[in-house]
Amino acid sequence: MSCCGDSQPSKSRRPGLVVLDEPVTGLHPADVQVLVDAFDVLLAAGNTVVIAEHDLHLAAAADWLIDMGPGSGAAGGTVLHCGTPDALPPDSGPTAAYLRRLHAH
Repeated sequence: MSCCGDSQPSKSRRPGLVVLDEPVTGLHPADVQVLVDAFDVLLAAGNTVVIAEHDLHLAAAADWLIDMGPGSGAAGGTVLHCGTPDALPPDSGPTAAYLRRLHAH
């Protein structure tokens, strides 16, 4: 018996939409991959996962990226890229530069 509900997902449950705002805030960097793995389980079950996040390790794991900028606050607000992380133009801003360095290692 579980006080929080059945620990096994219902076979009749339909896929849904999961929206998260900065879910890795406060996590140790080593725990980000654990969260990415949990998102993969949600995706494999047919769910759509939308995440607003500044952590670029998580952005690198995304299958679709919307990069806003070029700066923060009043210097931002422009969509610099909307597509796969691999298709991010190399000169589009700081996100592209960071992801290039991340993939080089």
